Amino acid sequence: MSYPSIDALQKALGAKFFHNRQDVKKAAGRAMGTIVELITFYIVRQWGFLPHLTIEKGLAEFANDSITHNVEFGLHAVQQSAKLPLVAKPPISASSLLKAIAQGGGKAASIGVGFAVASAKATQLLSKDGLLRNACTLAAANDELLVANLDPSSRDEWVINLCRLSAKPFAMVECKRVGVEDGAKKGPTTIEKAKQGAYVAKHVSALQKVRGRDGKIYGVMPLTSGEFQIRELAEEIRRLVFEAPVDELDGFTLTVGVVSNHGNWFTKDDPNKELAVLKQSYDWLLFLSDAGIVEFVTDTILSPTRNLAPIKKAFEDSYRSGKSGSNRFTKVRVDIDAHHSLCEYFSEHIDRIQSDWFRVLAPGKGEIDDLRSELGTLARRLSR
Repeated sequence: MSYPSIDALQKALGAKFFHNRQDVKKAAGRAMGTIVELITFYIVRQWGFLPHLTIEKGLAEFANDSITHNVEFGLHAVQQSAKLPLVAKPPISASSLLKAIAQGGGKAASIGVGFAVASAKATQLLSKDGLLRNACTLAAANDELLVANLDPSSRDEWVINLCRLSAKPFAMVECKRVGVEDGAKKGPTTIEKAKQGAYVAKHVSALQKVRGRDGKIYGVMPLTSGEFQIRELAEEIRRLVFEAPVDELDGFTLTVGVVSNHGNWFTKDDPNKELAVLKQSYDWLLFLSDAGIVEFVTDTILSPTRNLAPIKKAFEDSYRSGKSGSNRFTKVRVDIDAHHSLCEYFSEHIDRIQSDWFRVLAPGKGEIDDLRSELGTLARRLSR
């Protein structure tokens, strides 16, 4: 590690990029939270799940549509997909794309059936100044979403990927990170953030968790017959993902959490109460190590190569002024040149990132490749 601790890295970022803020360390900490989300997004993208992805969409609790929770990432079944060449100059808005889809004919036109131009979201896939919106929702209708992604095959060739998605995701991913203020031993809102994440993870899926008197956690799955399927949690998840009839998966959402340390979740190698709460709540919980974050920040922001320089520039442009709305370095909106560099970085290093940066905390057994396999199996089984 280039820095002795994540706290030292946060202070270094603060001194270099946030020296004009009232609370330098807190501003750097917020940026690091964004970095955790970016890392998660580009891993999911590298795994091939971009066509299934939504970002910061409301997810209703199971059998209780009156309560929804915004989740960082949702993975949805693809009902239909098509590609469009990037022919228009930016800005590329949702309404202009819907018009192009309707006029294009063929497969692209059929994917837009049922989505009226008048119902287009007030979003831009690509702005005039090169700001890309990942998983750009164009419109929603009849429990389906029309989502567009601008994806490069090279720095000069871009294609618009269109996907008609089921509104209810088959998996969700949340990121949790809490920093430590100077003089404190742990973040003051750590337990609150853990409880928030745990509540959402326990309520959005049809698969519900119950602890037996033996201390084991069981998965309880309500069936359409009115009966309940009860097994040990890991066994029931495997059954649902790989064996259960597709119609039985209605309402099932695989819950995935990504947490980073920063002195809050672990005391040496022992989990604090907050982390124990999250471990028993998510189907999968991944721990992003300090060393992984330090390596990413060093490679892309502090000491980038020429190919990765656009990432540093996007970071600098986002935080230099401190003005709201100027960020070009988030999971939702990112500078297009930085996006291409990030795609290349994760493509080149994905095997090492998986093996060296992450540790699986829940379930008790399993590797990150097993999570990727479960997500891929659900995507294949539920998509058309």
